[in-house]
Amino acid sequence: EYSGLNYLLVNNGWGITGAVSGRLADIVRVKGNLDYIFTGNLQQSLDLNVSGELNLLEWLRAFGGYEYVLKNPNYFEQFYLSNNYIWQNRLQKQGVNHLWYGVGWGKSNRLEINNLVYTNYTYYDESIKPVQADENVLLFKAELTQNFEFWNLLHFDNKVTYQKVGGESVVMPLPEWHTRNAVYFEFHLFNKALKCLAGGEMNYFTKYY
Repeated sequence: EYSGLNYLLVNNGWGITGAVSGRLADIVRVKGNLDYIFTGNLQQSLDLNVSGELNLLEWLRAFGGYEYVLKNPNYFEQFYLSNNYIWQNRLQKQGVNHLWYGVGWGKSNRLEINNLVYTNYTYYDESIKPVQADENVLLFKAELTQNFEFWNLLHFDNKVTYQKVGGESVVMPLPEWHTRNAVYFEFHLFNKALKCLAGGEMNYFTKYY
């Protein structure tokens, strides 16, 4: 399926957008989209995304994708005026290369690996002013999601994340480990007109490095 190219008008600039998707029976599914701005303040901004999914078994699937984003830092990182801080920065475009892949099972269970490379990563320094990293910032993230459901009523959701920053890690402080666990009841009232959730959630993360 091909949706064709369409024109975009964003922040007084013109661009194009397009999408394509396809499937082979119920075994393979692929899709992709492209957004590109070629005039105006956001010229040469790009968002390219391709992804696919392969059904290996009835209960097991593999997936993966790639995304490249090139965009300006947000407005407040470039221009800001207040009683305490004033800046007008000429920051370069930020680039993000994102490759992900993994396997999934059940409705929402999955093991996903993410590799990201940030170019001209923008962060706030010790003086609380936005600056850009001189070197590429590398981020590796592995995430495991395993959820359980009992009697179509009780839910036990679990997510474990491991992440590690390479390069100038001081510009992107993240906890190496992060876990999220939730236990809750999910039910409907008023002839399924109202969905209710009642339970608790716990988050744990190690020291930011």
